[in-house]
Amino acid sequence: MDCIDENGNIFIGYIGIVKWRKFSFNYSNFLFYDALKDEFKADYSIKKSPFPEWTYPQLKWTHQSLKIDGEWNSLQSSVEEKLLQEDERFINWSCFQPLTKTKVQLGERLIEGLGYAEKLDLEIDPQNLPFETLRWGRFTADETSIVWIEWQGEIPLKVVYLNGVKYENVDISEESIQIYDANLELKLTESLELRKGSLLDTVFKNLHWLIKRFPLKMLSTFECKWRSKGVLVDKNAENSIKSGWAMHEIVIWE
Repeated sequence: MDCIDENGNIFIGYIGIVKWRKFSFNYSNFLFYDALKDEFKADYSIKKSPFPEWTYPQLKWTHQSLKIDGEWNSLQSSVEEKLLQEDERFINWSCFQPLTKTKVQLGERLIEGLGYAEKLDLEIDPQNLPFETLRWGRFTADETSIVWIEWQGEIPLKVVYLNGVKYENVDISEESIQIYDANLELKLTESLELRKGSLLDTVFKNLHWLIKRFPLKMLSTFECKWRSKGVLVDKNAENSIKSGWAMHEIVIWE
């Protein structure tokens, strides 16, 4: 779940259950960026906490330990897809809210803007993923959403959802998203690095005891996440259609 306001302030929140063989634990965290002060704040919790409540068209998330109280109100319909189904392995992607009007109270700070919410269900050995590199991102603007996913590896995948419509004749990079069949390009500029490093040094920074429980290869996974300004361009007319904010990342399993 996330939210970016018009000034570029960012809230990103995660909640889930991390499992490996017979071991599992609850995990929640957030990342907040104050654009005016150019400051980051992050925190985590391994206490059991209620999952977000989803009743269309609204998602609510309250996390007492992290002092989060947010609501995401849908502006577009959900998108769901089974990205992988192979024997007993599967990856189900549920983008409940590709575009939302969002309000998040984080402690004493209130962030209001456009947001996004999704859920991933994975039943797969993290050491046996069918790809080595993942690119993912989302762009929101007035009445417009774009989500992109790319896998590079054993089972390649390259797909873009524009306002819920699926496109596969696309190209994806850190600088642009090309949607050829719609003659559109999303240009990504002025990228701000939000987080970079191995999962053990970023997401699980304060949980080094995981080394004894989880494969080092999994914890060594590299990620880099950005916030960028996005401009959607009509390539036929060479003019911009929409401007907004994007968040995107690259994840590499070595």
